[in-house]
This record gives sequence, structure tokens and C-alpha cells, in this order.
Amino acid sequence: MDQFPCDDEYLRTLGRAVYDFIVLDHAVACVINRMERGYLRDHQQRKRSTAGRVADDFKRFADKVGDAELRTKLQALQERFKDLGVDRNGLLHSTPVMLPGGSATLIRERDDGQNGLGEWSFTVLAPVYIAERAAEFRALTNDVLKVLRDEMSGADNDHGGEPEHSSLPEDL
Repeated sequence: MDQFPCDDEYLRTLGRAVYDFIVLDHAVACVINRMERGYLRDHQQRKRSTAGRVADDFKRFADKVGDAELRTKLQALQERFKDLGVDRNGLLHSTPVMLPGGSATLIRERDDGQNGLGEWSFTVLAPVYIAERAAEFRALTNDVLKVLRDEMSGADNDHGGEPEHSSLPEDL
């Protein structure tokens, strides 16, 4: 018996958001790989390569880029990636609950921590919220791929050489 029956469309929406973040994470790893050859291989082999760790790596490498305009673009992308990593964590580390009526959904719990009282707030992860996160993940992926394709494609740049093979699409 399914203890947490859930609407199939909800699960498809959640799966899409998770998939979209995985593609985003890979796109960011490809950008870092342009700055440090071998990063992509190391990233894929790490057992615990978290979104936070990738965001930290992205910042570290973006901050070293010599071209000021490109550095600024990469830093802005890194900030967006870091912020969306929080949303991704909210999806993956949410709590399943039963709603009145018997259907299941996910909630995100947060300790607001005002005045040390430990007041908790709950956000129901509605399908619209999840779909919006997925759209944000795809939009950032497209922005990352555009910078990768348009501004980091040559071996004659000052932020690395040719990338290792990656199977990223042109656009999502």
C-alpha cells in the first residue's frame, strides 16, 4: 500500500525540476572546466559534489578570470546559481505530508529563529511553485550555455583551454 499517494502530474513536475537542476549543475561544471581542465571529470567522480560546493568552486574560478567583463558576467551567473541551489535544496530536502482529503504533497520547513524562539514556518511546495523553480533552472542554464558558447569557446582565452567532451544542448 502506498503510504503517500501522490498525483502523477505532481511527480512529473517535481522530476522535471530535479532534472533541470542536474542539467544546470552540469553546465556550470562545464564552465569551470573551461577555466580548469579536468574539473568536469573530477566533479563527476566525486561522491558528494553538492550544489553548494559547485557554487563555491564557480566563485573561486570566476574571481580569477582576467577579462573584467567576462569576470563580471561569470560572477553574476555564480550568484544566481548559488541562490537557485537554495531552491534546489528546498525541493530535495523537503518533507512529505498528507493533506486533508488524503493526497500527499511536500512542504519545506524553516526555522525563522526570531528572538531565539525557534518559530517554524512551512511552505507547501505546490506544482506551480515547483514549475517556476524548474523554469528558473532552465533559464539560468541557457544563460550559462550562452556565455560558455559565445565568450569562452576559444583556446586563445585567458581562462583555460578547450573543454573536455560534454553533451550539453545548444539551448533548453
